[in-house]
Parts: sequence; structure tokens; C-alpha cells
Amino acid sequence: MILASFLLVAASSFGLGRQASLVTWNLLAPTYATQTKFPWASKQALSWSHRRKLIVQQLAAIDADVVGLQEVEVARWDELYAQLRGLGYDGVLQETRNDHPVACATLLKRDRLACVRTESRSRAMITVAKTAPGHDSADDAQLLYVANVHLEAGPQKEQTRLLQLGSLLKRLRAQAEMEGAVGASASSPAAAPPLVIAGDFNCEPRSAAHAMLGVRPGDGAPRSGAASLKGAVAAAAASLLPLHDAYASCPPPWGPALRSTFRNGRVLDYIFTSSAVEARHPHARPHPPASPPT
Repeated sequence: MILASFLLVAASSFGLGRQASLVTWNLLAPTYATQTKFPWASKQALSWSHRRKLIVQQLAAIDADVVGLQEVEVARWDELYAQLRGLGYDGVLQETRNDHPVACATLLKRDRLACVRTESRSRAMITVAKTAPGHDSADDAQLLYVANVHLEAGPQKEQTRLLQLGSLLKRLRAQAEMEGAVGASASSPAAAPPLVIAGDFNCEPRSAAHAMLGVRPGDGAPRSGAASLKGAVAAAAASLLPLHDAYASCPPPWGPALRSTFRNGRVLDYIFTSSAVEARHPHARPHPPASPPT
């Protein structure tokens, strides 16, 4: 399922207020695209060569600054990346453990953003980006921190997802500390850095993981999901939270309200942003998804 949102970072920070678009997409790895799982789909529709062509066409039409992909089949990354480079993207594939067959990949439009560094985590990858050389604000703009996630699936894995998010928040804080974007102590009053966490969270809007990360419109004070974490992880998260569910606070202007990002009718995919990032409506309506929703 494609989730696209235009993100405008506060004028005092990244890119001096320039707009940047972001799309996140679980591609449905070829390994999992079987007719047993998708009996309504034709063999051609499920074939990777057919879907890869449509995926590339879709990403070319959207032309986002940042693309977060999940369920990228590691063995097929090179062929996909060769085509995406032709669209003007530079990208990094998440480093995985134990020969895991799928991974996340994050792409940046090379004439708009440049990668400073990346860090692979369990079920997530952090990308630190800056304005590409040649832009007026390229030398002094604050960095943008992007986390691309694909958390563990299953109702029995809620605690695992919380721990994965807690570890990710801890590492995001450490990344931001490298440039002094947050204070060196958890009690620092420094504002949150420009931060986006996007991808397949495999949890519903009323889950503990969603509650831990942020607030929904009308909720008032954030629900204290951070208390579900322990010790240093909770302290590290405190300086970054609450985050804002971009699709709840800024629903897409096209079609009906977002009701599903998974084939069973649940919403499992999100874009969360820090207070330094403002979500705005896209200027163009995206095309229908190029593959079965995952």
C-alpha cells in the first residue's frame, strides 16, 4: 500500500522551510506473493517482473524526495535499484542478520537530498539526510532524520514491537546528538530535531506502540506509552516524543478516509513526525497501488 505525504519542516530548521515529499511502501516481497495468499490475483499480476515494472512507473509518477520501501527482497535489490537510480535516486539497503531474505530500503532524490549516513537496526533503518549540494541552504541547513521501519508482525508480538521502537528511538537520539540536534542529557529542553518515522508498523491505531509514539487529534496530552519502556530507553525517548500521526492529523484530500493499509482491512502503516515537521497535503493525487496491498 502506498502512503504519501508532503512534509514541511519548520522554517528555522531543515532546508529553511522548503517542502519535501515522502512516500512509504511495503512492496510485498516476491517470496510472499503467492497465489495461496492472493487467490484472487492472476499469476501475471503476482509475477515480480510485472510488478517491478509497475512499481517503478508508480514511483516515477509520484517523484517523492524520500522513498521508504519495506519487504525488499535482498536477492532482487540490485535489479530494482538499477531502475530506481535511473529515476534519480540514490539508495541504501538495510543490513540484515541471519540471511533474512527481506529488508527495508531508503531512497533519496539525489538532486534534492544527500545521504550523510545510515544505521541498520532490527526491523528498521535510520537515514540522516541533508539538502543536496547546490541549494542555497545546503551548507547550514539542519539535518533530517528518517527512520524506515517494518516491525514484527502478529498480535502476540506487541511487546517485541515496543522494544523495537524503544531501541530505535534510543538510536535516533544518539544520531541527533552527533550534531547537537538534541541535548546530551535526557532532561535537555532542546527542541526535537526534524524527524520522520514511517513504514509498516504492523499495529493498529489503538495499539500500545501507536500510543507510545504520539498523539491523535483531539486526544490532548499524549498517552504515556513511553512508560512501557524501561530505564535508559524511556529516558532517551522522552526527548523525541510525542510524535504526530501525519495521516490522522492531515488526512489525504483524495477519496474516502484512510480505512485500510492491509488486505484484511486494518490500518498498519503510518508516517510519524516530530514537532519540527509539519505535514501538508500533497499537490497531486497518487495513482492506484501497483501491487496488492500488504
